[in-house]
Amino acid sequence: MSIKHKSLYFQYQEYPFVEPPEMDGVPCQRSVTVVGAGPVGLVTALSLVRQGIEVTIIEDEATLNIGSRAAGASRRTLEILDSLGVNAALMEKGVAWSRGQTYYGDKLVLDFSIPASDDIKHPPMLNVQQCYVEKFILDELVKSPLATIMWSSVVKGVANQDDHVLIQVDTPSGAVRLKSDWLVACDGARSAVRGALGLNLEGTSYEGRYIIADVRLATDLPPGRRVWFDSPGNPGSTIILHRQPDNIWRIDYQLRDDEDSAQELKIERINSRIQSFLDAVGIEGPWEMDWFSLYRAHSLSLRDYWHGRVLFAGDSAHLVPIFGARGMNGGIDDAYNLAWKLAYVVKGLAPANLLTTYSEERRFAFSENIRNADKSTKVMAPPTRGDLLLRDAVLELAVEHEFVRPLLNPRQSQEIMLAGATLNDVDEMRDDKETVLGRVCPNVQISVRCAEGKTERRYLQDMLGEQFTLLVCTGAESPLIELQDTVHGLHIKTVRICRDSKHALENDIIDVDGAIADMLRLKPGDSILVRPDQHLMARWVKADASKISAALHRVATWK
Repeated sequence: MSIKHKSLYFQYQEYPFVEPPEMDGVPCQRSVTVVGAGPVGLVTALSLVRQGIEVTIIEDEATLNIGSRAAGASRRTLEILDSLGVNAALMEKGVAWSRGQTYYGDKLVLDFSIPASDDIKHPPMLNVQQCYVEKFILDELVKSPLATIMWSSVVKGVANQDDHVLIQVDTPSGAVRLKSDWLVACDGARSAVRGALGLNLEGTSYEGRYIIADVRLATDLPPGRRVWFDSPGNPGSTIILHRQPDNIWRIDYQLRDDEDSAQELKIERINSRIQSFLDAVGIEGPWEMDWFSLYRAHSLSLRDYWHGRVLFAGDSAHLVPIFGARGMNGGIDDAYNLAWKLAYVVKGLAPANLLTTYSEERRFAFSENIRNADKSTKVMAPPTRGDLLLRDAVLELAVEHEFVRPLLNPRQSQEIMLAGATLNDVDEMRDDKETVLGRVCPNVQISVRCAEGKTERRYLQDMLGEQFTLLVCTGAESPLIELQDTVHGLHIKTVRICRDSKHALENDIIDVDGAIADMLRLKPGDSILVRPDQHLMARWVKADASKISAALHRVATWK
């Protein structure tokens, strides 16, 4: 499959197809097969190989996805990719932002900011085209001998068996059947795997349509999310404008109900509408089109993300509206949640039933994402006449009245707290007003004792890893918890939060003012258990080895 798109900013590479041994009649049972080499499939594969699992990826194209597509990486996505070794390249390339403006016609009705802090490692949002995200993950993945990628290979059939799955694949060298212990479907909205199993997404599809275009334009307009309702140059509809790397600007504009999609997708029509908008808002200078597409909003999901030997993640499992950047970000969160659990099952460290917690937690995350995304969709692409009248009334009021402006909040993607997850264990401080279990361990700046008594500035998530981590708050009289590196076959790392710097050992977090302990609601002697995906799982007062062992035993024998 040759590369048809010539980008103005990205050098697409055509990856060669390499024949699998099955084509020569060599029997082979693969451990985990991932279908789809988009961001979700690549993160699934990279997370698994870092857990020591062999992975085969099947991708129907010969290159990475064309265009910006999912162009915004949330802070949680950046944390996940950081843990997988991908952060440096992303941060160097991406455009960080935390502010945005909303206009009604030419009047500013909302100037908002997403909470940000210099003490937190990552910005709230980073604009970076999906092709870059995929490239940086792929660059890291191919370093591992555990990863194999079958490019230009199309899944034509999937059959669940008792202890494996059979996958029929069409390749440039002919058809081949693969046998795999597990299959993870990350093959998008038109999932071939989902279709092969006869599964359907359920929910709501909206009528609103948007043209999405990437244009190269040199302008000093600062980064941020800008939205125009009843926009200049596009009256009666909405336009969204975002800066991306390489002087690429993402322009999303809404089609009115009376406009024909086929006519509006003609390049001369798109060029005319973009020029009209740029003229109306005073953005001057020559520009070039790089890529465009048509988008419709959906709120759809499978009822369950685990079917026999097949699991679903990302758009193959659920579709969310584009507004708020929850598509790729939610899918990457799926992958990170799934990978450690599937790795434990593959290695025999936990029963297959542990995968029920993946489906439970990510179905809950989908419902939370939809709860916010549907609100955004009713503003950005009102599905009914009543929604349109209400939205326009809010905009009219917002011109003069500040109290209604929060209704225009874009509700950008952020972490999902798994407060009610069944995997959460004991919380001996559950009378606290603020829920702690289920949240992601905050990635704040810390001081760590290094060799020769020196200290070094790091971030809290840097102290975690791909195993369970026990954070222990110590004081002058706090006894040490004696733990083995492996408990019930599960690796665990102990990190001390030391309130007394005089007694701090090498690799202890020094927390003399108590800020880190307070953030985690820990007092001297208390402990908190962090899952491999960085969610807080259990919290104890005066924890001992038996309590921690019981929590890990529960994971290792999940029913």
